[in-house]
Amino acid sequence: NGFKAFYAWLQRLKHKYGYQFAVVGLEPTGTYSKPLIYFLAARGVCVVQVNPVHVKRSKDMEDNSPDKSDKKDPKVIANLVREGKFLTVLVLTGPYARLRQLVRARDRAVAARTQCINQMEAAVAEIFPEFLQLIGDLTRKTALELLSRCPTPRAILSMGLEGLQELVYKTSRGRIRRDRVEALWIAAQESVGVEEAVEETVEELRFLVKLVRDHTAFIEAQEKQIRSLVQTIPYGEQLLSIQGIGPLTVAVVLGELGDLRRFRTRRDVLKHAGLNLYRLSSGTYQGLPRISKRGSGLVRKYLFLVAMAMVRPGGIYHDFYQRYTSRHEVRIKGIVAVMRKLLALMFALVRKQEYFDATVLAAA
Repeated sequence: NGFKAFYAWLQRLKHKYGYQFAVVGLEPTGTYSKPLIYFLAARGVCVVQVNPVHVKRSKDMEDNSPDKSDKKDPKVIANLVREGKFLTVLVLTGPYARLRQLVRARDRAVAARTQCINQMEAAVAEIFPEFLQLIGDLTRKTALELLSRCPTPRAILSMGLEGLQELVYKTSRGRIRRDRVEALWIAAQESVGVEEAVEETVEELRFLVKLVRDHTAFIEAQEKQIRSLVQTIPYGEQLLSIQGIGPLTVAVVLGELGDLRRFRTRRDVLKHAGLNLYRLSSGTYQGLPRISKRGSGLVRKYLFLVAMAMVRPGGIYHDFYQRYTSRHEVRIKGIVAVMRKLLALMFALVRKQEYFDATVLAAA
């Protein structure tokens, strides 16, 4: 009802003052503003957003006071919009909206799984510290099965050596050698793990194992949907043709930036990803160029991971990275330069409707 009343009020204002268009400016409030944005966008209303930092700095200019109130904030925001100091609101639809939701849900699940794994390591280090040294990665199927069925030294000894070997062989499909299983058996006999409140720790550990398995299954399901959805994007194949780029990276870029065809220039794409450069200078002082980071942090995160792989021997940007770092001492700048080049390459392939050609890149 509030949305409908607000929209009716906009229409009355337009009719009263003879305006053809209405611009609604708002300060980003995360998911809380999303329903209103989509409600207005569906009715053809232009929605823009102002930077919260600008709102905070502009409050003093209104009445020379940093006071915050429900009457003052809308006026400050309206003045910023009137002066043109706003950003466009990206209203995603169709596969781009689905990609954003899938990517963000997967990212949250990965973070939650990592937290569970850290808690598991803390619990295992308390009741069976030798387990971490011999088995290692707790995310593997064998480690999770052992922690679920025999998480304590006493539980392992109760299975017997042959029962333990059979369980490990069956779960790992023969990948874990017999000598490691024997070492685990010996470690269980001489373990220095804490024996107080073991039952309570085991109960928590089994709960964490279940959470890790559930998170892993959810992540795999999300990745499967991402792979199939990227194939439906008109230029998905062109982006996937880049050596070293996978469906997940493509999904992150499209889900966070939207349809790349809507951008006019390479500079626009870099700006929305927070990879545009700025420099602080005053008089004779000239600061070093830096990236603004005023854009999607998720895009920068995944481009950074891909760039790290692309600068290794055999990567498409290995030679460029070597030349760049030979002139600059800070190697991280070379990675950032590769991130910018990679995003610009993706935009160029979409704009030209071409597939990646390593020979053209080498010549350039």
